[in-house]
Amino acid sequence: MKTLFFVIVAILQVIIALLPSLGKLYIEDPEDKSFNITSIGITFTVFVIICLGFTIGLYFISENEDQNNKDFLQQQQEKRDSIIANGITKGVDSNRKALFKDLSIALADQKLKLDTVTKSIKSLKDSTKGITNNYAQNDPILNIEENGITCKTDEYQNHKFVLTLKSYDAGSTNFDINFSVIVTPNIGPNLYAGLVNPISENSQISKDGAINFDLDLSISKELLKTYFWVRGDYTTIDGSKKLKVNSIYQFDHITKKTTQVSDTKIKKALLSIVPLKEVK
Repeated sequence: MKTLFFVIVAILQVIIALLPSLGKLYIEDPEDKSFNITSIGITFTVFVIICLGFTIGLYFISENEDQNNKDFLQQQQEKRDSIIANGITKGVDSNRKALFKDLSIALADQKLKLDTVTKSIKSLKDSTKGITNNYAQNDPILNIEENGITCKTDEYQNHKFVLTLKSYDAGSTNFDINFSVIVTPNIGPNLYAGLVNPISENSQISKDGAINFDLDLSISKELLKTYFWVRGDYTTIDGSKKLKVNSIYQFDHITKKTTQVSDTKIKKALLSIVPLKEVK
């Protein structure tokens, strides 16, 4: 389309340049000294108007192409940011889990255990004392409260999250829970930021207690919202009952509040971004 407009404008300019050589554009009336436009002058005026119209059209076509190119480059940058953030998150998560596993094995050899709730080392025979479950107790319910997520962002758009997961009504342990992270930047579509498993399987949360963990996210954009899809399994403290969790939490970077997403359409839109290979 742009090439066609170029050709038409060029042809019109040639015609406009040749028309004056075919005759006068206007003639002078000797009686009243006025000027009357000739047929060639009328033709000249019409072609000038048409040429002007095609020139304006060509300008808007060029502007549209420039905007499309900018949008394409923006999308490519967002894809690269997502890949980089995903790789960094997975690398940090892998190192954390490996370190915790080695430490747990070393403590177990000494009949000791690391309590991640109280951040202390306890004897294995006393580690579940006071938080055991029985059949008369309620099932533990995992949840992130309204103020359960905080975030600090530095000048390089490195986002440092602290999440607090609480166990209501009873204690819980044996965690196999994944967190898929989706972000909404201030410009552009939602981005998938990665999958993490920040809670050690052997961690324990007492009744109405909580566990905190960190999550670092590097995306070169200002964020409006961050979503955490929390899903997986856990058990009561005594391991007698296995339960599931499957919730999406939204952290608003403007209000600093956390809410649980309940709208079905929003859930489907968010989950469609997560790679199928990471969906259990």
